[in-house]
This record gives sequence, structure tokens and C-alpha cells, in this order.
Amino acid sequence: MVNSRFLFKFYILHKIKSYNMLKQFAKGNQHLLMLLIVSLCSVQPAFSQGFLRADGTKIVN
Repeated sequence: MVNSRFLFKFYILHKIKSYNMLKQFAKGNQHLLMLLIVSLCSVQPAFSQGFLRADGTKIVN
């Protein structure tokens, strides 16, 4: 299981990163990014408000 501190850090970083930075990252790693975000949503109920995808749409739990 993934460390909850890592999940929290990832969540915060994901929220504060700019749209363009996410977009640049997603160009090469979109499938990995989506898998990671989806798996984080499924293992961490505290993040039930969901994550923002690189294109600005929301992934909800």
C-alpha cells in the first residue's frame, strides 16, 4: 500500500502545479499519470473530492 504522506504530498503538488506544467508532463506520461491518479483516488478516501486531470476535468471518487 502506498504511504499516506506520499499521497498527501502528491495531492498538494497536483493542486498547486500550473495547468501548463501538468500539460507538459502529461504529454509523455499521460497513461502513467492517469493510472497513478485513479489508483490514489481509490486507495485514499480522504481525497473523495477528486483530482483534476491535466486537461482541467475532474476525476471523482
